[in-house]
Parts: sequence; structure tokens; C-alpha cells
Amino acid sequence: MANLAEDLSSAESLARGAASQRVLSFLRTMEKRDLATARTYFAPGFFMVFPGTGRMNALEELLAYSAGRQRNSWKTFVGFDECRSPDGTVVYCYGTLNGERIDTGAKYSGIRFLDRFTVGADGRFVDQRVWNDQGEYGIGKGNLAVPGPDLGQPDDRSAMGEASKFCLRYLRLMEESKYDAAKAMLASDFWTVFPGDRRFTNIDELLDSMLKRYPYPLKTFHRFDEAPAPAGGTIVYCYGTLRGKTLDGREYAGIRFIDRMTVRGGKVLDQMVWNDRGEYGGFAKSRAAG
Repeated sequence: MANLAEDLSSAESLARGAASQRVLSFLRTMEKRDLATARTYFAPGFFMVFPGTGRMNALEELLAYSAGRQRNSWKTFVGFDECRSPDGTVVYCYGTLNGERIDTGAKYSGIRFLDRFTVGADGRFVDQRVWNDQGEYGIGKGNLAVPGPDLGQPDDRSAMGEASKFCLRYLRLMEESKYDAAKAMLASDFWTVFPGDRRFTNIDELLDSMLKRYPYPLKTFHRFDEAPAPAGGTIVYCYGTLRGKTLDGREYAGIRFIDRMTVRGGKVLDQMVWNDRGEYGGFAKSRAAG
């Protein structure tokens, strides 16, 4: 915890908007386990969704969930993005998790996370949705039954902005194995990061790694959000669920994912991906938290 003051100072400089500052304040309050204060941030009906869980409505549920995973945890922030929304201001914050495993007592750091909050006009939170890579490192059970199959169909109508539609087109081309067309949509210095901090600089590297773990999945989209990129262009967030097959042929569906992409000058510059696959059995993974 020695670097917490440094992290907090850095985080405050990143959380420029009022809604982002409020989210940061809440997350630091939770790190201190000040539940009474934390509850004052919630609007009536507030709920949370964390990796490998359904909907949680109370902090006690969250603490019980965390008690099986970690202790003394805190966050180092890399970025905050704010998106305008009919239901309030949507705040995304991402960075890395640090803490101590509950099963072995080993300390860890550098595990990627992303949180999404809906902040109402009164400053209170409507919901919190969390994605992280803990399952890739064996933090948590990691053996939940693979859900599915899914009889639903993709719904792309949530991509309403031009940048969102552009990203949707890229993602659908990847699903259709139209890789040359997908490559044409990428900037020359494109990079991507997938769960487990797997980093790639081109589609060929990505596919070589991914297809050893599972066939390419299909995405059902629940929501797209757009925010201005600091250096110009648009940041696009999209989240929903994955469906497909494991390497041993089992069908799955309903596994949460979220992507963060930057679009500028008619090209995709980068893509950051989080999903819940590590929470489920049937997906090969081999990462060690450091």
C-alpha cells in the first residue's frame, strides 16, 4: 500500500470530469471498506455485475464474492472516459488490480480491470459493471459450468454513432473470417490487448494465439458508448455476450465481454478486450500473476 498516495494523485489527474471524480472517490472508499459511506453513492435500485456472477444488489454480496478471491486490494488507474447517455453520464475507468490472493497469500499486481458506472444527474450511481482478468490467473473458482447454448440472434442496432458502426463492421468482418477486409480498417501501428495481458500488433498474431485457445466467437451486443479521444477521434466501448464452442466442442453463450476501441481518421488505432472466459472451465489459460 506504500504507493497508494502516488496512485491517488495520478488517478485524480486522470479523472477530469465531475462524474469521474465521484467514481474515483467511491472506489477509494471501497478500498478502505467504509461501507456506510459507500452506500451514500447509490441510487435506489442500484446493482452490480462482476465477473462470473449474476446481478448483485448489496455490498455484502460483493464482499462475500471478494472474500473468496483476494484481500488488501487496490487499483492503479490508467484512464477514465465519460460518455453522454439518456440515463446519465457513463464513466469508464480502467487500469490494473493489486492485492493478495486469498488462497495462497501470494501478492499480485498488474491484472487488468475495467469498470463501467452509470452516474445519474444527482451524482448517485445507477449501476456498476466490472470486467477483469483475474480468472486468467486462477483467482476465483475458474471452473463455473460453461453456459449455453444460445438461441438468440445478434442485435446490432445499439451501434448508433458513426464510430460505433465502424467498429461493429470491423468486429463482424473478424467473425466472418474476412481478415483482409478487416486489416484494411486498421491503422498501420494498430495494437490490441486481450485477457491475460496478451498483446498483439496485427491480426495474424492475434488469430494464432486465440485459435489455440478457442474457435473465434460470435458477439451479441447490448450497448455501445462513445467518448471523445484526448488526442482526437472517438473512443468506442461495446459490451454484450459471447457465444461459440470450446476446443472440445461444447457450445457456450452468455459469457460477458467488453471492448474499448479508438477510431481516428477512418481507421481503428487500438482495441482493448476484457471478458469472463477465465471464470469458466473449457477454455485453455496459462498465466501467472506477478
